[in-house]
This record gives sequence, structure tokens and C-alpha cells, in this order.
Amino acid sequence: LSVHQLETGSLRIGVFPSVAVEWLPSVIQSFQKKYPNIEITLIDGDYAQLELWLLEGTIDFCFLSNWGNLKVNFLPLYEDEMMAVLPKTHPFATCEVFPVEKFAYENFIFPAKGMDADVNAVMKKYHIVPNIKYRIRGDDIIIAMVRKELGIGLLPKLYLKEHHGGTVTKSLCPKCFRQIGIGLPTHHTNQQVMEHFMKELRDFLK
Repeated sequence: LSVHQLETGSLRIGVFPSVAVEWLPSVIQSFQKKYPNIEITLIDGDYAQLELWLLEGTIDFCFLSNWGNLKVNFLPLYEDEMMAVLPKTHPFATCEVFPVEKFAYENFIFPAKGMDADVNAVMKKYHIVPNIKYRIRGDDIIIAMVRKELGIGLLPKLYLKEHHGGTVTKSLCPKCFRQIGIGLPTHHTNQQVMEHFMKELRDFLK
């Protein structure tokens, strides 16, 4: 389709915080310059909510992490490293890496249920029973609590890039990643608009 053929329409996109903050403003800016009359709605939720909304047809597509047992089609896009978030006074603050098994012994500020899929995947992979001190909904609150030395956290690098002030971030040993991608419906109802948005997204990720 040319610019003139894609004059009107809408796109409902399911998002989670790190993608919404780090990727979408630039992608939407570029897309809207070409297609200013396409209405874009962003709906944020946890992975389970996003997948359900996609299955129900509430959204056209969504960003997901491939944490397993997905019921929708998944298109992988990006490997995002999971990072330990430590107070500046932590004994490992000056070390190159943070041993993943330490999450079993230190006060762990854990994401709230529904937001914990990526962290749970790391714990499951290395057979760790985490020492959960707090359960918090909101990555920014986790960082604030780490800053106050209330415990340690485990968050994705994509989010931490701009939001780790007052803390120290470390790669895990061994390194751990989450796979970010697009959740797609089995029946595309908005195929043409979606394809053009996906092109802007791929160009941005290059």
C-alpha cells in the first residue's frame, strides 16, 4: 500500500512497560509521520492479560516475552538480558557479575504475581527457590526499594537502560535472557495496517 492508500484505520497494541518506554515512542513517531490518520491505542498489561486480550480480539497484536506455554503465535524479535539490581553498598557492587544462586539467600524484591514470568523463568531454569522479602507491582518501585537497601532485584536490561539511577546493575553468572517478540492472532483483522507498523518496528530494531 502507498501512503495515500493507508489514509484511515486504527491499531490496538498490547504492551508491557519496558517496550512501551524504550521502543514505542520512536516507532510510533516514525509511523505517524507516514500515516498520520491511523489511530493508535496502547493497552498495557501483564503477559497473561495481553495474551487473553489477543485471543479475545480486544487488541490487534501485542508484545510478549516467550516465557513458555503461549497460546498465540509468537514472532521473536530481541534477546533482552536479565540483570541483577543492587544497592551501591552491596558487597557485589564492585564485582563483574552477580552469581544467580545468591537470589536464594538475599532479600529479594520480587515482581508481583502476573508480572513475574521472566524472573520465575530464571529461577526455574537454575532450580532456585528465591528468598522473597517483598512482592512489588512496578519496576520503578522495585528500583526505589533497592536504592533504599531493602533488598535486591532482577529486571530486564531494556528497562534498566534509563531507569537504574542510584543502584548498580550486574550481569548474572551465568548470563540469562528473556526473548521479546510479537504475539499475533490466528486471524488477522487489521493485516494491512499491522504490516506497515511491523516494518517501522523492524527498521527501528536494526
